[in-house]
Amino acid sequence: MIPNNLTCDREPPGDDKLFYKILQGADWNEQLEFCNDDGSVIDLTGGSADLQIIQSPQNPIVLLALSTAAGSMVLNGHTGRLNWLVPAIQTALFLPSPGMLSPLFGFDPMLRQFGFFNARVKWSNGQIFRQLSGQVALSLGSTSTL
Repeated sequence: MIPNNLTCDREPPGDDKLFYKILQGADWNEQLEFCNDDGSVIDLTGGSADLQIIQSPQNPIVLLALSTAAGSMVLNGHTGRLNWLVPAIQTALFLPSPGMLSPLFGFDPMLRQFGFFNARVKWSNGQIFRQLSGQVALSLGSTSTL
C-alpha cells in the first residue's frame, strides 16, 4: 500500500506494511485516518505517535525521527487522524542509501532506496494501538525552488 492521505484504515490491528515515496526538495505531507469496521472513526484522544526512518535493519542509523511528543506529528484524537509534514527545506537534504535503486516502484534511475520506517500509534494508556512499518524511497531532484 502506498499512502498519500490514506483514509479509513480498516485493517485489523497488527503490523501493517506501507511504502512511502518522498520527493526530494518537496514537502512530505501525510495523513492517516483510523476507522472501525463500520466506517466510524476511532477516537484516539490522548494518544501519541512516533515514526523513525533508519538507513537499513543492518545499519540502523536514524535518518528521521518524528513524534507527537516533539510536535513533528499531530494526532487529532477525536477525528482518528494522524498527520505529519516534513518541509521541503528538510527533504532537499535527504540522500539515498548508498548504491541502492528502489525496487518499490519499478525501474526509475531517479528513484532510490532512502530507508526503512517503523511507526507506532498508542492509546492514552501507552498501549500500542497500531504498528506500521515498511520502506521509504526517495525521488531524486524532483522539484526545484523558484
